[in-house]
Amino acid sequence: MDTATKAYRNYMDNEMLDSRINAIDLPDVPLWAAWSIQQYSKSAGMDAAREKYLPFLADVLDWIIAGGHPNLQVDTNGLVGTTGTNTPVSWMNATVNGWPLIPRSGYLVEFNALWYNALMFAANLTENVDGYHSRRENWLTLAEQAKPSFVHTFLNDYGYLHDYVNGSYSELAVRPNMAIAVGMDYSPLDRRCDTRAAHPKRVAHPVAQELRLPSFLRGKPRRPNQSLPQRHSAPLAHRNVCRCLYQSIRHERHKLHRPYAHRLRRRDEQWLHRVNLPTL
Repeated sequence: MDTATKAYRNYMDNEMLDSRINAIDLPDVPLWAAWSIQQYSKSAGMDAAREKYLPFLADVLDWIIAGGHPNLQVDTNGLVGTTGTNTPVSWMNATVNGWPLIPRSGYLVEFNALWYNALMFAANLTENVDGYHSRRENWLTLAEQAKPSFVHTFLNDYGYLHDYVNGSYSELAVRPNMAIAVGMDYSPLDRRCDTRAAHPKRVAHPVAQELRLPSFLRGKPRRPNQSLPQRHSAPLAHRNVCRCLYQSIRHERHKLHRPYAHRLRRRDEQWLHRVNLPTL
């Protein structure tokens, strides 16, 4: 992490790329860096994280807010936007003839979940710390703007989250990215809400229903069947989806057993005959 923080400070100061850090200029790198510091605080303690990484974290957030990143802008509603029309900006970086296969631009759901989490974590880390009062108030103000904007922007009528929103276009494909919004320690979704799908359990259900198989999250997107009633209230704890999020997303179909075959959709039957099912 020390190598990464030094390299990223050089990038913030001079926009210098570092061969030791692959794709250091991607817009989600500082957001995942904040998440990594958060994980460090869980193992080493808040005091250790505060002493070692607080100046770096604070500088990164203020740099983003000031518009320092060339491809990550903070809007007036508190959300962050990016441009991925010509170059992939997220982990979904497949290209065809140099062009992104899925050009995700505008507000990306995982970017904004990570952004809200970073603001809240930094505010928690700087509580009662001298010299950070005004900066902390700025982060909390942005987080208060981003939380309702996130729900208003991403939550759709089917009870799950848009994958990305670019202007008037909203991507309805069900992808694992929305699980990040559920799995963050500081989630912009309200866990106290038991009404219209703003609760993580309700948002998590379509992810598990459409993408979850026994040992991985399926990467292939699905779109809602508008002719069928949507199931919003199936009792699935969001921690189950969080556990899937941190597992490797691998297509280990050879581990599939017959008891789970009923979870497969009709479109999966084309490869089902290739799965070695045990004799029961």
